[in-house]
Amino acid sequence: LEYLKYTFTDLIVAVVSPSGSHDGEIASRETVELSFSTVELPDP
Repeated sequence: LEYLKYTFTDLIVAVVSPSGSHDGEIASRETVELSFSTVELPDP
């Protein structure tokens, strides 16, 4: 079952930064930055 699909060309993961947990949260968070040439968005 597809809900939302983006198609990227020349995609690389530029940065992954762990940011730790906040305010007693159990799960940690990460910030991810992507670099790409083009993105194809789904039709509305």
